[in-house]
Amino acid sequence: MKKQSIYILICLLSFTFISNSQIQTLTENPCRKEKIQTEGESEKESIKNYFKKHYKPQIHEKYSGHVSIDTLKDIINFDSIAIRLNLDNEVYQDIFTLGLITGQMLGGSISDTISINYFEELTYIKTKKHQRRFKLLVFHNWYMNPNVFLIELTNIQSSRKSEIKSFLNGAELTFIVNPWNQI
Repeated sequence: MKKQSIYILICLLSFTFISNSQIQTLTENPCRKEKIQTEGESEKESIKNYFKKHYKPQIHEKYSGHVSIDTLKDIINFDSIAIRLNLDNEVYQDIFTLGLITGQMLGGSISDTISINYFEELTYIKTKKHQRRFKLLVFHNWYMNPNVFLIELTNIQSSRKSEIKSFLNGAELTFIVNPWNQI
């Protein structure tokens, strides 16, 4: 029994030493030219590159159908497609209630409910003074992982200093894309 314990202890110490030396080699190797990025930094670079390579302004009309809001369940209904909003900042709800983005634009179909659990303004991307870009995560009932959507809203009568609520009142959707799914 004592020999087994010593053997296990030696194996664990060896594994720990090998693991630590490999981690140190990966992070501190002076021969590596590229900087190791965190997942968040890598995603920011991917988003910046996506806009640089694939951005073309689009024209989207505001939704003209019936929009109803169920504030108890945080659900916005666009005729037969519902969006459930689980957002920290309720001001982004106006993007949907004003008809700038609809469930159909986010891949929803008839009698479908999709959920949006994350909405972020991409302040690290340079834009014109009257534009704002956002990232949102859209969950569909039939998918395990969320779809990432990138959008751009434009309000030619606003500036960078405009409050988001006043910016949204005169905004129009000028870009929307689902470049990848989050894993």
